[in-house]
Amino acid sequence: MERVLHDQRAAEALPGEVRRHGSSRAFIVSTASLAQSPRLREIAEALGPTCAGVYTGVRAHAPRDSVMAGAVAARQAKADLLIAIGGGSVIDAAKVMLLVLRHGYTHAEQLDVHAGAPWNTETQRPRDHAHWLRMMAVPTTFSAAEYTSVGGATEPKTKAKQAFGSQMMMPVAVVNDPVMTLTAPLDLLLATGMKAVDHAVERLTSNRANLYSDTVSAVALSLLSRNLPALRRDPSSLAVRGELQYGVFLSMAGIASGTRSNLAHAIAHAMGSLCDVPHGLTSCVLLAPVLRWVGDAAGGKQRVICEAMGREGADAASAVADLVASLGLPARLRDVGVRQELLATIAERTLHDPLTANCARKVESASQVREVLEMAW
Repeated sequence: MERVLHDQRAAEALPGEVRRHGSSRAFIVSTASLAQSPRLREIAEALGPTCAGVYTGVRAHAPRDSVMAGAVAARQAKADLLIAIGGGSVIDAAKVMLLVLRHGYTHAEQLDVHAGAPWNTETQRPRDHAHWLRMMAVPTTFSAAEYTSVGGATEPKTKAKQAFGSQMMMPVAVVNDPVMTLTAPLDLLLATGMKAVDHAVERLTSNRANLYSDTVSAVALSLLSRNLPALRRDPSSLAVRGELQYGVFLSMAGIASGTRSNLAHAIAHAMGSLCDVPHGLTSCVLLAPVLRWVGDAAGGKQRVICEAMGREGADAASAVADLVASLGLPARLRDVGVRQELLATIAERTLHDPLTANCARKVESASQVREVLEMAW
């Protein structure tokens, strides 16, 4: 990633960013709901003749058919840059579209060879970097997908989320425009804000945590836990939305030192696509039970979490649960439609997710994951 722009209007900033990148055929990737928004039209109009086209067919969890259709449209438009405008599914879809376009794929099954090895820690460009298109992102939620080089797409038969990773899938620029978050429903923003809380907390409790990741994650958690309730009280505040975007950015900053999220995210990957639960809601129902299960294995990090959230003397799981309740969001698996008979399948899939290995308490069996799921159900 080269640039992160904060508190700038996307329609004003993007034309200059596109020119800076040397592109002349920028292709917008978004959703059908955003297609009805004047914000999307403003951006397309601001880009003028450099806007080569708009694709608004991305659906929740980025199903592979919507990714392939977007890649076909971008190829036909002779795009030389993708601009993802939307939440996590849109940004993920655009990343996987880059992979499809790089290899000239025409069938979704061709992606399978790339799936399952997302955590590439290489910082150098790959040898084939000149053959890749790049992307920019304008997030409309607080999902933080714009800050990683990993994209997910859902395989339709198994409903499993496949992860794909390459340094070339990292956005070259992110434009954080608080106004663009007005296009998302308040409940969605609050839920994706909890996903950012999840990012910060799980970097603090990771077995790969370090001084840098702890510092930025604690600041992120403070910003998020203070401003999410403020957003619920005053949804019109652009200042609050801007502070939340800073919190989202900092919640992901620990990745730079090799610190990744862990068990709650791993369960969310298994559960989200299988049970059709948005990842923001997975954080609401999973993070507190995971913290209870991890317990003392996280050492003093439970105290750090409470201090960052302004809850000195509390336990971290209760602090998180109270935040979820204050936002009016669901707190149990059953509240988001997860059936109890699916818990065994979710536990088995979680065990094979690479993020599971980052948990401060070692996860050695599906039965341990099942313990967490039963607490959450």
